[in-house]
Amino acid sequence: SLTTNGFFLSEYAEKLKDAGLNRVNISLDSLQEEKYKRITRGGSLEKALKGIDSALKAGLLPIKINTVLIRGINDDEVEDFVRLALERPLNIRFIEFMPTGEEVINEFENKFISVQEIKEKLIKKYLLNPIKICNSNGPANYFRIKGAKGTVGFITALSQHFCETCNRIRLTSEGKLRPCLFSNKGIDIKKTIRKLARDKKNDRFLRKEIIKDKLKEAVKLKPVGHKLNIKNQENLSFHMSRIGG
Repeated sequence: SLTTNGFFLSEYAEKLKDAGLNRVNISLDSLQEEKYKRITRGGSLEKALKGIDSALKAGLLPIKINTVLIRGINDDEVEDFVRLALERPLNIRFIEFMPTGEEVINEFENKFISVQEIKEKLIKKYLLNPIKICNSNGPANYFRIKGAKGTVGFITALSQHFCETCNRIRLTSEGKLRPCLFSNKGIDIKKTIRKLARDKKNDRFLRKEIIKDKLKEAVKLKPVGHKLNIKNQENLSFHMSRIGG
């Protein structure tokens, strides 16, 4: 699985599929051009939407659309995103705003909106039928609206965390394995892979085992739970936009 803003997806969807990629998560926080540009600091909504089209055409399924809800910014677009799920085979996932990065932490209280608040607004208009899925499919609780081609999901990272069932580790663009989104701990696997590539003595099986050991090392670093609700939390050194979910 690959998390992306979709900017280059229209160009690379087919190639990624041919290379073995199965599915994509696409970050999309607004369906309004100017607002999208402001949130992404210059991104193109048109390119992101074309990327979704290309991913559908390439068969990178299921396509999960990650929408971080921010009070006063995009909470007025919830029904617009739901309409995407009605009209297209997309899994729309509403995610609670999370305090990562110093400037975000300072503004967090004014921008946070709980998934429950959004859900209560939606059930006034739609009948949300829960979909039973196993925990290994991820943190979202999914619902289907009658006649919809896609689904609507909710990720309650703060109001009702799911750390005890989390089975994810993430590979960052810098080549680091992060066992938890909300911790600075990680394993630099890029160094290991480059070292193995230079060392011609190691056979393919041994290289595979060494990488496997690094993955296990990263998993062992997973904390019992995140500390985002604790005032003296770890000072996270990154913004969510640099990792993805």
